[in-house]
Amino acid sequence: MSSATSLGQLLVVAAAPILTRLFTPEDFGVLGVYASILGILSVVASLRYEQAIPLPKSDAVAANVLVAALFFAVVISLATGIAIYVFETSIAELVALPGHEYTLYLIPVGVLLVGAFQCLSNWAIRKEAFSAIAHTTLLQGGGSVVTQLAAGFVGAGATGLIIGQIVGQVAGLGRLAKLLVNDSGRPMQSVSPHKLKRVIGRYRSFPLVFSWSALLNSVGLMGPTILLAAFYGAAVVGWYALVQRILGVPTSLLGRAVTNAFFSESARLAREDPPELGRLFLRVLKNLTLMGVVTIVPLGIISPWLFPFVFGDNWVTAGRYALILTPMILLQFLTSPFGVILAVLERKDLAMVRETGRVLLVGAALFYANARNFEPEPAVMLLSFAGILSYLLHLFVSWRAIQQRIATAALRQ
Repeated sequence: MSSATSLGQLLVVAAAPILTRLFTPEDFGVLGVYASILGILSVVASLRYEQAIPLPKSDAVAANVLVAALFFAVVISLATGIAIYVFETSIAELVALPGHEYTLYLIPVGVLLVGAFQCLSNWAIRKEAFSAIAHTTLLQGGGSVVTQLAAGFVGAGATGLIIGQIVGQVAGLGRLAKLLVNDSGRPMQSVSPHKLKRVIGRYRSFPLVFSWSALLNSVGLMGPTILLAAFYGAAVVGWYALVQRILGVPTSLLGRAVTNAFFSESARLAREDPPELGRLFLRVLKNLTLMGVVTIVPLGIISPWLFPFVFGDNWVTAGRYALILTPMILLQFLTSPFGVILAVLERKDLAMVRETGRVLLVGAALFYANARNFEPEPAVMLLSFAGILSYLLHLFVSWRAIQQRIATAALRQ
């Protein structure tokens, strides 16, 4: 699964030098706004019920959870479409998409597709059909790239980029859906209104508790893109989004692999040897620092010269943004494996502190920059500084939770 995800992302990155010559920064900015809004809504597309699909012992119960999650995905998608229809002009002005109002109507489609993918993926995880997930991930990356390239050659603009992303979401869903009809579809035959009502009540903590921290996390990650669009326009978002895509490659590839290994080991050590968990945290942080200094920092330093050469003259500003954002992206890379610590240690309180702190820091930075009439580049500098503070808070909260677990374990001995 990790290899397939990495390969899919590498396909997208490899196509970037062509796409940046077929589309303008404004086109990529519209895509960035669409993807950010979708990213926030996708967290609650199924009200987090999809996370409960692997949990029941019985496939019959899990099938009812799956149908409940799909039902809420349909409801959220329809509610999003109605809200866009009623407030179309206001929303377009708020997120700096005047003239692109029609792209807003692609958001409900994306919400439904993301919700379906999340539900079907968790069913595949339940059935340990990891090859199906890997196959779908590859198809999604390839489908998106091929469609966007074709759209670029016919001059489809921002709409072509968004449709390419939607095609990527659709690709491979059939492979996952086939898992539902395996075994003669017997689990699905157990679905009934009474059982649906029961599982919705049984797993109500997912929408009532877990959805809030996940939503805050998504707002912290996606919110800056929307605020940059609202305050500085689509082109700035396009430059910012390309920097995140290119400098974020080490986080996507190396960070994911380290996260998977750290998650497994930290869960065991939290139970059996909390002091060793603290030592593991420091070792991983040290190794990631070395990896980041070798990969992200050099790439960021040469970006002002690299970006216009690789991506074209329209992306000179993106190269300067990359240099400014390098420290923030480095810290994002360093913290990427440690997001699981608070879940492992069951510290939802600290998770809320961490996510709330990030939202407040990055939000305050951009609102201040706009209020003081900063030009885009100084605003990006302030955003980078706020991001650095938020990731330092991330590290502090994670380390604090580990130290408290160590102290609790020592008292019990």
